[in-house]
Amino acid sequence: PLSDDQVIPLRNKFEKCKVLLIDETSMIDSIFLWKIHVRLQQIKDNNTMPFGGMVILLVGDFFQLPPVTGNPFYVSAMGDIPDKYVGTTYEFGLDLLKQFKIITFGHQYRSEDDQHTARINQMRDMTIDNNPIDQNLIDSFQILSSEDVKSDPSWLAAPVVVASNAERHALNVTQAKRYAMANGVPVLRWKKKLLMADDLGDPLCDIIYDNEPSLTGLFVEGAPAILNNNLNATDGLANGTPLILHSVLLPEDEDSVRYREMISNAQPGTIIDIPVPHAVIASVPSIDNAKWTSKHKSLIEGQVVIPFVNKRHLGDTVTLSKDQTLTYKSHGIDLAFAITFHKIQGQTKEKVILDLNQRPGRLSHVDYHGLYVGWSRVKHAANIRVLPCQNDDNFEHLLQLKPNTDLKQWLNTIPHLQPTL
Repeated sequence: PLSDDQVIPLRNKFEKCKVLLIDETSMIDSIFLWKIHVRLQQIKDNNTMPFGGMVILLVGDFFQLPPVTGNPFYVSAMGDIPDKYVGTTYEFGLDLLKQFKIITFGHQYRSEDDQHTARINQMRDMTIDNNPIDQNLIDSFQILSSEDVKSDPSWLAAPVVVASNAERHALNVTQAKRYAMANGVPVLRWKKKLLMADDLGDPLCDIIYDNEPSLTGLFVEGAPAILNNNLNATDGLANGTPLILHSVLLPEDEDSVRYREMISNAQPGTIIDIPVPHAVIASVPSIDNAKWTSKHKSLIEGQVVIPFVNKRHLGDTVTLSKDQTLTYKSHGIDLAFAITFHKIQGQTKEKVILDLNQRPGRLSHVDYHGLYVGWSRVKHAANIRVLPCQNDDNFEHLLQLKPNTDLKQWLNTIPHLQPTL
């Protein structure tokens, strides 16, 4: 339970709140639903009503990605509860889920392309006996080429959607150099501050930095980036918010003039190692300037340009072993030349580049739900490119992808209400 100091501000915030909308429901499980219920009961000081008496709207597309850990609702709801979950928050959350009424909306609002809409609807069609990913879809792939970039340079900044963070880090470095070269600017690089570095010693720290790409900060002026934390979700600074990198604020010391000269004289695409910036300054195109400046300041008139300071954020950790985790400081920002299928869910993009190759060994693979998310991020099919196939199967492995069988069964058995809109 929350302490009095924690719960009183939340009670004031939720005092007039009657309805709570929870988006991207495919990514939460019954245990998380139960935690929301318990927390709201405490905030509303009402232990007799589900969710403290609040109206809860769960909104989402269950064809999208399931929770990273835990089971999606449709898996938990089908079949008997395993013995180990009986009498736990897993079962309690399922009991809450059974109280919800289901309303299904059938119109695709993101797509503005009839053929694109038809392909998305085919991927959602549970009446198809064969797999919804067919050869016609694969034959429609437009493979990324150098001609794409020559005819439309904006493909340089289009996110490459990948299955794992390891691929994301590697591609962000590669694309940062290419983008910097094309735009006549250098790549700035720094080591993020490990909070226990003095206790570890320099040799061990060097090994950690060499093996943990998340500990390296990168900046390219004008490059796309993304927030990786909820900094101020109420005003639009939420995990996943797109940014455009503007500048960095370096420490003011005897070396600051030298670093500024190195940056201004650098050749395009050169990597320059710098001290950890006090702040990374970025614009936030998705936030309305008038709304923002009514409560906050912006560094540039007419647009939302703000500093993101170097501090400890939730999730700023690296795992060395099962029993040892290190924390660090960051600016809460990642480059967005590459992004995972999980991170791009819920976003609408002008263009996307999908990596649908079959991964070797134990690397994460693209599954049906990931492909569906990636394919449905744009308004027009012409704005999707696919990275070239790296083996001889010509993407035939995608023909085996299908939605979870529990999803099909769940959608066919749960009661539905018809939308009134």
